[in-house]
Order: sequence, then C-alpha cells, then structure tokens
Amino acid sequence: MGHDWMQYLDELMEFLDKHDPNRKFSFKGELRTKFQSLRSEFQDSFIMDVLGSEVENIHDWVKLFKEELEEAKKELKIRGALFSKEFKSFLENPLHHLRKKLLTILMIF
Repeated sequence: MGHDWMQYLDELMEFLDKHDPNRKFSFKGELRTKFQSLRSEFQDSFIMDVLGSEVENIHDWVKLFKEELEEAKKELKIRGALFSKEFKSFLENPLHHLRKKLLTILMIF
C-alpha cells in the first residue's frame, strides 16, 4: 500500500530540515535527485487526494473554456484575449500549475 500525502510531506520536510534548513533549494547530484523524487511524490499524492476524480473535470472545463473563447473571438472579431499570468499558466497545464503552487508553499515552510 502506498503512502498518503501527509507521509510524503513528512519525509520531504525531514529531508529539507536535514539537507537544506535555510531553504535555498540548490541541491546537486544525488540530493537533487532525492529532493525531486520526494517533491513529486508529495505533489502527485496531494493533488490526487484533494482532487481525485475532479482532475478529469478540470481538463474538461479547460477544454470547454478554450472552445468558448475561440467562439467569442470569432464573434467579436478579435485576435485574442489577455489573462493574468496565473490563469494563463492554469489554462496551459492545470496539473503542472497546481504542482508549481505546491512547490511555492513548500518554500515557505
């Protein structure tokens, strides 16, 4: 049976406390590989635990939004639309965007 996200977070925090107490995130070699692995395991398990089956709904919503945006652009005869950096990142790849947000939160701890 796999870990839940809290166990992954504990492992990640123990690693950071031991190898990067000042949170510089400038790992090299094996420490970099270990950090990336722990980070990914935490991010994936957290997102799946919190969102679960909603992940598919997110992709469906983004697809629908983009389709409606194309229709609006044609109707209004405009070339595009401007979005905030955050929203644009979310539209480009919702799961990647969420993973980046989790990394930002980790940097605070």
